Amino acid sequence: MKIKFLIFLLLTAFISFGCSPDSKSPAQRPSSSTPSAPAPKKESDTLKDAIQYGKNGQFRYIFAFKRLDDKVMTPDDKEYLKQNSPVQVNYFLQAENGLYAIACSNFAFEEKHFDALKKRFKIEDHSEKK
Repeated sequence: MKIKFLIFLLLTAFISFGCSPDSKSPAQRPSSSTPSAPAPKKESDTLKDAIQYGKNGQFRYIFAFKRLDDKVMTPDDKEYLKQNSPVQVNYFLQAENGLYAIACSNFAFEEKHFDALKKRFKIEDHSEKK
């Protein structure tokens, strides 16, 4: 009877310790002594980096917008840009600490979009020429 009880205890111990959520070997456990660094922010990208980001994303149309007075984009500017761009624009990002807004799209801008946007922004076309 004692042998059955000992076998029962040993099996219970092996099962409970072997199936615990922290059953990884020490080599597989993440080190808790080194905290992970936060991801870098994309706010300080250069215009060149932001345009390359759009090209790497294989967007057909990449436009950089800068205020006519060369000041940093305000929330109102960003809203105006979005309201007067095609609804199909896939991606907007900022560069040069907010001096530029870059629109990346696979859909063409129409002349009506450029007419409205030229009232407020300088526009640089960085689209791939084919």
